[in-house]
Amino acid sequence: MDNDGDLDIITASIDSNNYNGSFTMVYFDPHRFPRSVDCADMNGDGWTDIVFASFDDLLLRLAVPDKPFEFHPIVTVQAVTQSQVIIIADMNSDGWPDIVTWEKVATEDVLVFLNFLNTTSTFDRLVLRSDPGFTPLVADIAVDDMDRDGALDVVVTTSTAVYWIRNMHGNETMFSDPILIGNCPRNVYSVDVGDVTGDGMPDVAAISYQGNVAVVFANNGSSSFDVLAEVSAYRGFTIVLADVNLDGNVDVTYSSYLGDAVMWCNNRFGNGTFDDCVGSQVILSNVRSHTVADIDGYGMLDIVGLSPSLGTYWLPATPVYGPLSSLESNVTTLTGFTHEDTVLSLGLRDVVGDPLSGLVSPGLVDIGLRFGEEMWEVTDKWIVPRGTYIDGPALQFTVNVAEPGSYTITMSVYGEPVANSPSVFLAAQLCEPGEHVKDNILCVPCEKDTFSEEYAVAACEPCPLQMTSPAGSDSYLNCICTPGYWFGIAPRAPGRLCELCPAGGVCAGGDAVPVAAEGFFEVSPGSAQFVECPREGSCAGANRCQSGYTGYLCATCSSGYYSATAVRCRACPKLPLILFASTCAGLGLVAVVVAIIISWSVARSVAATPSYEMTAGMLVSAERIRQFRTNLVPTSVSMVLVAFQIVAMIAQLDFSWTRESQAVLNAFLVVNIDTSLFASECAVSTFHAKYVISLLLPLVLLILVAVVLVLLRAMPRLISFASHLVQVPNRVLVDAAVFVTSPLLYIPVSRAALVLFGCVRQSNGKWVLTIDRGVECFDQAWWRVAPFGLFVVGVFVIGIPVYFGLSLFKHRTLLFEAHNLVRFGPLHRLYRRHYYWGEVANLAKRLGLVMVAVFLTGAQLLQLAILVVILVMSVVIVSRYSPYYYPLYNTVDLRLGCAVLGLVMVAVASYSERRNTRFHPHLLAATIVFTVVLLAVSLHAIFIDVQHLYKTRQIDGYAVSERQRHMRVVLETELLDMEASAAVRAAADAFLMAMEAESVANDVLLGDIKMDEIAVNLDDAEATPAMRAAADDALAALEA
Repeated sequence: MDNDGDLDIITASIDSNNYNGSFTMVYFDPHRFPRSVDCADMNGDGWTDIVFASFDDLLLRLAVPDKPFEFHPIVTVQAVTQSQVIIIADMNSDGWPDIVTWEKVATEDVLVFLNFLNTTSTFDRLVLRSDPGFTPLVADIAVDDMDRDGALDVVVTTSTAVYWIRNMHGNETMFSDPILIGNCPRNVYSVDVGDVTGDGMPDVAAISYQGNVAVVFANNGSSSFDVLAEVSAYRGFTIVLADVNLDGNVDVTYSSYLGDAVMWCNNRFGNGTFDDCVGSQVILSNVRSHTVADIDGYGMLDIVGLSPSLGTYWLPATPVYGPLSSLESNVTTLTGFTHEDTVLSLGLRDVVGDPLSGLVSPGLVDIGLRFGEEMWEVTDKWIVPRGTYIDGPALQFTVNVAEPGSYTITMSVYGEPVANSPSVFLAAQLCEPGEHVKDNILCVPCEKDTFSEEYAVAACEPCPLQMTSPAGSDSYLNCICTPGYWFGIAPRAPGRLCELCPAGGVCAGGDAVPVAAEGFFEVSPGSAQFVECPREGSCAGANRCQSGYTGYLCATCSSGYYSATAVRCRACPKLPLILFASTCAGLGLVAVVVAIIISWSVARSVAATPSYEMTAGMLVSAERIRQFRTNLVPTSVSMVLVAFQIVAMIAQLDFSWTRESQAVLNAFLVVNIDTSLFASECAVSTFHAKYVISLLLPLVLLILVAVVLVLLRAMPRLISFASHLVQVPNRVLVDAAVFVTSPLLYIPVSRAALVLFGCVRQSNGKWVLTIDRGVECFDQAWWRVAPFGLFVVGVFVIGIPVYFGLSLFKHRTLLFEAHNLVRFGPLHRLYRRHYYWGEVANLAKRLGLVMVAVFLTGAQLLQLAILVVILVMSVVIVSRYSPYYYPLYNTVDLRLGCAVLGLVMVAVASYSERRNTRFHPHLLAATIVFTVVLLAVSLHAIFIDVQHLYKTRQIDGYAVSERQRHMRVVLETELLDMEASAAVRAAADAFLMAMEAESVANDVLLGDIKMDEIAVNLDDAEATPAMRAAADDALAALEA
């Protein structure tokens, strides 16, 4: 009323608010029996004027500008009988406040007085409803834009119903007839309008005194209403719709006449579902009227009303404060840091626990801080529109302390402690990254294997699995991998785990990338891919090579070293040229000795066939064949030599032999004429030169043998038996040299020739030799020697077996013709007639072993499997068919094959332990045992063979006699097993007597000859006509 910013209370008298909660009553004589009052700036001078109704007049009193509570004389607007309610509102939308009331006469008319003080200084009267009027009597009116068309409409309630009159924009004829909103129980005293449902359309509430209910009608927006809620209201007199708790939802308040209180019904969810109504704490006897407004300016709606006992009363809204909160709700212990502002919030809640949007002045809240005996007041306080703990404004304040420890915070409003007062405030040191808070106060470094990247963390984060970090780590980057793990190829990221160290690598942990372990090499720098080094002991780790090794995978022998085997480099001897020359000289001497032995054998064959030229095309006599079968040298030596060559070849394969086992087996390398054994690489410059030499040496040996034979033929007087060679063509001598020497040289020459074509692709994409990973395939140097290698493969490796086989097959029916016996005799002399092709089969076996050794390098399991199959098949075939003429050689071959097979099984066991780097005494013991067995079998075979040679010299026809004795034993055994008849036995006795007459020896050699092999054995025994006749009789009797 006085423009001081504070709301004043107007009743039948004017009470002035002095801001401090007291009121000064200002009286003036308005008129007789004042009934209703409202106020507004009616004349636009900026000061609030008063409009009120007496018993029979509608009166206006204009305020005197700039003179608070001074008014001009009363002006009668118009005579109105017993007006009960006055509402001031701009009904015609002209910007000037108009007056709405009703006249309590027989018609109960609703009146609108349009304000034209700015022009005519008068009011124009509009009657919204005339005779017959509202029936029953009008009880109350309200004004609002019910249809949201921009013009204010009028809501009217009678004692039993509620209507609304639509404003047709200010003309009397433009107000509609009353429109029914809804019926109510009797004795409706009051009506009000507000958006209860929150849909933007004004709803209507009416209170029935007699019915004890407040009925809320929802505005459907189509000029129709539905009953939304019926709220229990005991003897309700006045109803007011307002957002009492400022939660954005319109609530219901009403004056309970007999309840002696103003009641509040909370529209908690904004949908017209009301909580149970609660009443004011002050007893208001027979309260008849009230309204709500923020009288004290604290942002909350107070209650102002009339009570016969209290008169005009004001009930200020007293806030009920909720708990103090920081980041969590309902906590009594708060935390902060020293020398840092910690902002805390004090939230407001009403009596039912809802947040209040208004807040008292910060000065009304007392906040104290206590530390030990010291206590001080917090003055840094302010209001924020939204608190931390509640959805609404709050009082916030700052706490800043210097010492760490436990502080006590006390809070009160109007001298009353708020909830959670006192509260505990723990001030901790502000922990830096790399630290965490201990006991809520102190800072301590992060423990080992943990880290923190933020300030003031309660606990440090653990490093991921397989990671470690030093104490006090302030970043996840301090978490490094433990040994055996690394970060991987991809960039580092938080939470990423360490990866297991790749196979073949060594991971030192930390940020280090994997490096090659000992025995491994990294495919390319930074690839973290490792392959096993082909040469044993060559890689020192971290892509460094041991002494004597160099290049990719450390596969190349350094200068001053040579490739002793496929897996080792050794230091060159001091005089490699002398050693190499001595080796060549030794091979030359061997060639001379072999040539002399061959010439002796050929001379004996020629001597056994007088008039060689004349006997061409004629079969040799049985006596001469017996002489041909007679051995001049122990053949078991060549069989032992071949067995040693196979062992030497197996020793050079990568079966993960132990160093000790390898040393034992390397003793056999000398028999393969392996130039590495004599350090040939130290005498020549390159592997390719060594390759050519390794092929030339055995071929030169073969050529030397042939040359010596030819020379002996040309100089018959040089050696006594050489005179017989004059009758032999040079071609036959060359064949003899090839037939005798080639089988012994076949394994070393074949292997030496084929190694050039045994290539494997390395991890870097280059092709290298399997026998020497330091030598590239398909480069210029390789192509320079490849033609020579192909020539040797074609002529010797493939050509020799083919030549042998074709020669024997072509002359198979005339092998014992005099000319062929001299020429091809060395090929089939050791074999029974039926198995004349035995030497070709042996060459095929050796070729298979060589190809497995050369071309299956890197596939050790397959290599071992095929080696076992070949050797087992060889042992089975010899055991089953006994292809050799002399039973001794069948036994020798069988025993040698078993000993070699035993060493192959040791290789299988050694390869199975390839990942175990420990010393394996059992493998070394097995290697020694089978090596000793092989040597023992070899020495025993040679000893027995020498014995037989001696007997052959002493007893003429000893070899044939032995086969006859063998046949006798077999025949007698079979006759007993068959339960032969008397006739069969008589015939057999005749045969045996005939054979006995031919026997010249007493010793018997055991064998395995079946009855169906008698015909073959007769050929092998060179039987006489008498023996054959007796055998035919015996066989005929047996057939009968």
